[in-house]
Amino acid sequence: MADKTVSIGILVLMVLFVGSYQSCVFDFGQHRYDLTKLEKKGKNENWEVNVHEAHGDTLMMMNFCRTVNTEIPECQGAAVCQYDELHMTGGTHPFGAASDTIIQPPDGSNRLEPSNTEFKMNHLHSKDPHDAFMRSSVIFMVCATGGDTVKYLEMVTDPDAKTATAYFTFTSPHACPVTKPFIDEGFIVGVLNTVGLGWFLVVITIVGVAIYFITGAIVKHFRLGVSGIELIPHIDMWQQLPFLVADGTRFLGNLALHPIALTANGLRTMLNARAGYVGIGEEEKAL
Repeated sequence: MADKTVSIGILVLMVLFVGSYQSCVFDFGQHRYDLTKLEKKGKNENWEVNVHEAHGDTLMMMNFCRTVNTEIPECQGAAVCQYDELHMTGGTHPFGAASDTIIQPPDGSNRLEPSNTEFKMNHLHSKDPHDAFMRSSVIFMVCATGGDTVKYLEMVTDPDAKTATAYFTFTSPHACPVTKPFIDEGFIVGVLNTVGLGWFLVVITIVGVAIYFITGAIVKHFRLGVSGIELIPHIDMWQQLPFLVADGTRFLGNLALHPIALTANGLRTMLNARAGYVGIGEEEKAL
């Protein structure tokens, strides 16, 4: 029992001081990024950009935090997908799985990477069943005020290795760093799922009571110069608490034994008793 309580207490302290990774919320050093507002949830709703190729216009679809929203079989599970309406067999390809995403800080190693890139999203390992190509995509996220803009940069293909990588830039205010919260909501949810709400509330209560007594004792010692039992904050209230509890218990017991006090007759009796009260000075007037 004691060991379990100590373990839960440690988890609560971790809630206060440790961050966690959430889908579309991640940290690089002192910076936190939150892409949740870029997530498209509607049916067939995605971020789209047209790519002009030799055989015609091709639509590149992408989404953040989840897969692209489409019923196209080849695009299921993809974070980025190329769709060619005129070449359904040869022109529709997934360019990286949403479940296989790596988020990295900029390193300047790629000639296509903008100098003001905040981070890059690598969507990897989509093997096309039609031509056995391994297709991936890289999105350079650029912080800027204004609206959201996606731009196709280039397709880098290696026919011998059967690999192809599509490069994009995504300019958005949501690519800018945000302030880290003192308490991470995602980690709190994880703790609740691990230990349960009941134990979480018990530990929070114990920690809160301890802070109350320790802080109160320190303040009273340095501001009022008291010591001993007088260090207890609001000591008069705590000394009277047992008597208040006893009075409350006695009242509830009497109420259970005499429920008529809650009926209309009981209320009428109390009102009549109050009406018969004579104040000081009024007795002489009555005489």
